[in-house]
Amino acid sequence: VTNGLAYFYVVTAVDAVGNESVDSDEVWGLPEPPPPSYAELVASDGAFAWWRLGDSAGTTAADAAGSHVATYMGGVTLGAAGLLSGDGDHAAAFDGVNDYIAVKDAADINTGGPYGSRSIELWFRADDVSGRQVIYEEGGTTRGLAVYLDEGDLYVAGWNVKRDDATTPWGPVWVSTAVAAGTTYHLVLVFDHASDRLAGYLNGVSFGSASGVGLLFKHSANVGIGSVSQATRFHDGKSNLKTGHFFAGVIDEVALYGGALSPKQITGHWTAGSGG
Repeated sequence: VTNGLAYFYVVTAVDAVGNESVDSDEVWGLPEPPPPSYAELVASDGAFAWWRLGDSAGTTAADAAGSHVATYMGGVTLGAAGLLSGDGDHAAAFDGVNDYIAVKDAADINTGGPYGSRSIELWFRADDVSGRQVIYEEGGTTRGLAVYLDEGDLYVAGWNVKRDDATTPWGPVWVSTAVAAGTTYHLVLVFDHASDRLAGYLNGVSFGSASGVGLLFKHSANVGIGSVSQATRFHDGKSNLKTGHFFAGVIDEVALYGGALSPKQITGHWTAGSGG
């Protein structure tokens, strides 16, 4: 049968000696359509930037949702096996030495604002979880958001430490959870001033939420995937590195949303992407 097509049938009973009943009333059925794919969910839930990192050659990371410019730096390995189940798209591998992706400033990411909410979604698998490794960061030491590893723990963090309005200064605030090397993870950071929370979700499940969150104002220091890119903050202080704390492993499907993804949406993305 084909999903989406209606089928009609009748039933006739025949006994052992060949006596046949009259036909039953006509019965019809409509097979359920397949659930939406991960890619369909990301698009329908409104990602405004989406670097699938499935590029096969070149230095440009294509944006499947918009036109945000992102450039592979240091020799990022393209064509790595993707981290989604049942999806043939590839991923990008980072050597932990000098590989990263530099994302150009954009009004809907960091040079506009103030921003009241944001969701950052990605998949990753770390070769090791020792030391400090940046997976994603935007902004600098004054205002920004970050996702990083530190000695076996995954952190999501946010801050706006300058007084820009009545909701600021705030942070830095963060939540963390333990992760393991060689394991594929789906990560979502949710920043939402209206609900006063910065939350982290790993494989569809919340691993914590911090309060005391105001608006996030313009933060024009650069955006980096796989490295610091022109300064950032961590849970134990700030970093003024131009680049550094490079990530070693695979990153896939980096998507940014202009609002707060709901727990139901996040679980749905994890289920679709993991094959669960």
